Order: sequence, then C-alpha cells, then structure tokens
Amino acid sequence: MLGDRVVLRVSYHISEPRFTSDLRERFDADADGALSAAERAALQDYVRMLALEDLRLLLDGNEQRPEVELEATGGLERALPSAYPLDFAWKLEFRLPPSGAGTRVLELEDREARWNSPFRCRVVIGSAGEARFFDFPAGRGSFRIRLPHG
Repeated sequence: MLGDRVVLRVSYHISEPRFTSDLRERFDADADGALSAAERAALQDYVRMLALEDLRLLLDGNEQRPEVELEATGGLERALPSAYPLDFAWKLEFRLPPSGAGTRVLELEDREARWNSPFRCRVVIGSAGEARFFDFPAGRGSFRIRLPHG
C-alpha cells in the first residue's frame, strides 16, 4: 500500500519446454524463426490474458479490478525453435477505497495452474515499501494478508 494505492507484482516463469516452444512458434506469424516486435506484443497480450483470467483480487471481500502493466519479459528474443524459459512480470495496482475498518484484508487467489509453472507475487505494503513475497509452486493457490490501517 503506497499512500492510497496497493501494488502487487506478479512474476511468471514458464519453464516447461513444450509450452515455451509452442508459445513462441504459435506467434511467429511470418515463420521467419524470430519474433518481431508486433509478434512479441501479441504473445505478451495472450499470456497476460491467460495469466489474469482466473486471478481474483479481493479487498475486504470486494473484487478489485487493478490497472495492469507489463514491467518485464525474458526469453522472447531467442531464435526459434527454442524451448528456453519465458519470464513475464506484471504490476497490478489499484486505489484503496476509504473504509472505517481498522484493518483491511487483501486476498489473492489463482484458481488455475497454467503451463504447470510456478509463479511469485510480491505485495508492497506501507509507505516504507515493506514487501511480502508469496510463492505458488504448483502454479495456483491463494494468500490472505492484513493491511495496516492508514
């Protein structure tokens, strides 16, 4: 929570060779053995859709619709064919609505394992930038944390 904002960073590491190779080849529309900027953007949009479609973010039981920004990628520049891992990191941010409650509860649930790949979520709490990390080794799971008042 930074001032009146909550910031989460979600990082996916897709390491299963059959998935990484298939994703790259599926988006190499001109079959030239490399992903152009437009092909990379299409692949990023597709992975974002898959990654976020079953992700639920709740604050005090109310579903939040965060702003989503792609912060970093890795492995997209590899020549095809390539089974090299793919990495994606997104920033999810939403405004903290006013509440009379002393303690707020933030919940994140990912109901679907994609690519059988683990992912990590980093939650930044408080103006001092305290961070908490939550790992999802099975590619799905949930966590619940109490946010400090104020």
